[in-house]
Amino acid sequence: MKKYYKALFALFERTTFLQCFMFWLGWILFFGVLYYFLSFSPQHALLDTKKPLPSGISGLATAEYFSFITALSVGYGDVTPTGLSRFLSVFEAVTALLLVGIIVSKLVSVKQEQILEEVYDISFEERVNRLRSGLYLFRADAHKVIERVQAKQITKREISDLWLITLTLDTSLHDIYKLVTQKKTNESYIKTLDPLNLELLLNSMELSLAKLQDMLDVLNVHNLDWRVPMTIESINAIINTTEVLSSYYKNKNLEEIKIIQKLDAIRAVANAIRERIAMANAHLAQQLNLKVFEQKA
Repeated sequence: MKKYYKALFALFERTTFLQCFMFWLGWILFFGVLYYFLSFSPQHALLDTKKPLPSGISGLATAEYFSFITALSVGYGDVTPTGLSRFLSVFEAVTALLLVGIIVSKLVSVKQEQILEEVYDISFEERVNRLRSGLYLFRADAHKVIERVQAKQITKREISDLWLITLTLDTSLHDIYKLVTQKKTNESYIKTLDPLNLELLLNSMELSLAKLQDMLDVLNVHNLDWRVPMTIESINAIINTTEVLSSYYKNKNLEEIKIIQKLDAIRAVANAIRERIAMANAHLAQQLNLKVFEQKA
């Protein structure tokens, strides 16, 4: 029973307002033809001012007229059914009213869908802007770290807590990945990134990764020990998310040249950061071996 209701609901969702209206109109015309053919039998004929319907176009037009006023529950009384036509007129009146209810509900649902789609468009744009703001926030924080390092004002506590800054970038990249790879469950509401917004997001990603690279370079130049496990783990997550995102678009066979160039630039920066992480891992391994050696000594 549930499957039947689900199938019926799915059919209603697929049906447009125009299709419902055309079915209602065809339903009325169909009954008009039935009334006309029943009029050939005196026992079941329609009576126009107490006279049987004439044959030909005039009789068919009267039958259709009666079908319409029956469907609309008007009933002027100038045309009356007899015999089987009475049962047909009752059945038509009931079914036509149900169809009118469906048409009205469909009309209301169309308006609701338009409103929901507009609301979703606004929320989707806000989501994209929030992601770009998150990337900008990371760049601003990284720039402050670079300035404090160059001014020799940064503290050891700030260096050990760099993972809090890189975590912002990792979270933003992960949210971007979820946005671009979301599956379409309802084409009316699930939106995808248009080329312009995609290019803007990729540009923000490139700038953010470049700023991360600059921050690591400045820390290395000033011989600051930023290589704590949580920071390295966070940066590794950033690289992995970047690679997955790049691979996703690589499989899409994009034709937009600017987007392809942005993806290539992002991969290049990610590779440069990976090299710095490899050096950091080697440094951590060296420190660990040194500690073990000192403990044995």
